[in-house]
Amino acid sequence: MSHVLGRVDYDDGVTPSRFFVHDNTSGWSIPTLFSDPDEAWRIYDHGKSRAMQSVVPAHSTHVRAVRKVLTNGRGFDSEESTTREPQFGLATEDRLLLPLTEGGNEDKYLLLQVEGVLHVAQETDGGFSGAYAHPLCKDRWEYSAQNQEFAFDDVLGRTLVLCPLCLKRLFDASTRTSSAKKPDSAAMKRPVGRPAAVGGKRVQVYLDDDSLFIAGWIGKDGNVSDGIRKALRQALEKRDSRER
Repeated sequence: MSHVLGRVDYDDGVTPSRFFVHDNTSGWSIPTLFSDPDEAWRIYDHGKSRAMQSVVPAHSTHVRAVRKVLTNGRGFDSEESTTREPQFGLATEDRLLLPLTEGGNEDKYLLLQVEGVLHVAQETDGGFSGAYAHPLCKDRWEYSAQNQEFAFDDVLGRTLVLCPLCLKRLFDASTRTSSAKKPDSAAMKRPVGRPAAVGGKRVQVYLDDDSLFIAGWIGKDGNVSDGIRKALRQALEKRDSRER
């Protein structure tokens, strides 16, 4: 089955679970959350991922640590309702923020407390120094043993007061569409769509709505070309890991 149902559990004793549609083919989840799983499927079947985003605009800004669960069918109470291993991440009441993928297609994220401020951080390879947490809001960062790291399941169910700049990056990613954004001055110094050295040629590719949405979603600043290149690299790495 190419698309299956997913569920976000808030585990706070108050907020009911929300539901989303997951694309098995690409490994990416559509971040729009619905209170009714049947409604999620109705909107998806009618207008695909773009329709889901327009029907449920992103309003909520209260971010919580959540559990993400995928089933193997269109519902959690069907014969195909065997669930997969849960993942832990972040969500509001209308958007799944992290993790957006399954199976290692996404960088690892965690929480990092720096001088009393809680950041969303990406696990970065420090070479011989090992991996370290790099806040989303910082272009440059140096490891410090004084900073405290938290996994998402350590704070499951809690409403989090996060760094506003980290939040902006999360919200931008979750509401990104396939429409190209106007690049800022930093991006214009080196365009994202075409690398400085391509070593290939310009081609025209036809994508369906879901593929176009996902490519823009993966690509930096919503760039479809960058998203396609990243998806191809991820697919090759995934195939190579299976063959080892």
